[in-house]
Amino acid sequence: MITHSHMSTFHKISCKEYAKKFNLKKGQLNPHHSKRMTGKGNPIYGKPRPLSTRIKISQIHKDNGTFIGKKNSMYGKTHSRAVKRRLSKFWKGKWKGSKNPFYGKKHSVSTKKRISNIRIEKGIALGVNNPMYGRTHTKKVRLKMSRYLKNLYYKHPEKHINAIMARNYKKQKNKKGGYISKGQVQVYKIIKKYFYKSAKLNYPVRANGTVYFVDVGVPSIRLAIEYDGEYWHRDKPNETIREYRIKKKGWKVIRITERDFLKLKDNKECISYIKARLCPL
Repeated sequence: MITHSHMSTFHKISCKEYAKKFNLKKGQLNPHHSKRMTGKGNPIYGKPRPLSTRIKISQIHKDNGTFIGKKNSMYGKTHSRAVKRRLSKFWKGKWKGSKNPFYGKKHSVSTKKRISNIRIEKGIALGVNNPMYGRTHTKKVRLKMSRYLKNLYYKHPEKHINAIMARNYKKQKNKKGGYISKGQVQVYKIIKKYFYKSAKLNYPVRANGTVYFVDVGVPSIRLAIEYDGEYWHRDKPNETIREYRIKKKGWKVIRITERDFLKLKDNKECISYIKARLCPL
């Protein structure tokens, strides 16, 4: 690359004067000069350019968009493993913290998805390839993650697995796993069809700095119907605290036990059973 400093230092002439002298168009090289400057004829042959010069050249290319998209000689290609190792070794430690050009920035949602898909397709983070393989997070990291998720779900309850399950309950196939019990779905359908059309499945209730998902919620009258399954509602002390906090927010809580509900023979009995519990309201 012939720069203005090179022309003025070695040839005592500016780039514009040089182009005029040899009748060269913009971007065109002097054929005679370019032949003499290739290989060993180049005065800097075999000598690495100083970092300041490399940065200056890089900035010129960046400003001119010289290597953007298809103009880049590596467009559509990938480096070999050997080259990747050399590049990694060269840049190791040089891009840490504020030295990294991406420092303080975040990837866009579309870029995150592309990176995620590439990692899934190539199996980069699967099994032994995962940097956390065979290791566990420290107590400090687990606490940090727990706080982060708690704040996230409080602000965006729709991102919680319970909300995802409620949206997909008809398919009962969720990417993150989990499913809603048949009894809970049946209770929800009866309440929605015969009592409250505004009933919601796994409705989020914010209380005490966290978010609780009631099995069936009727937000218009602040009514929470809980279907007490034998497995999921066996932790009685936590259930009591949970119910207390929900009630403190002005919600009425009605409980329907799995044991009683499964004894009912048909839909009519189910409707009568639920009606009997809703009557005191």
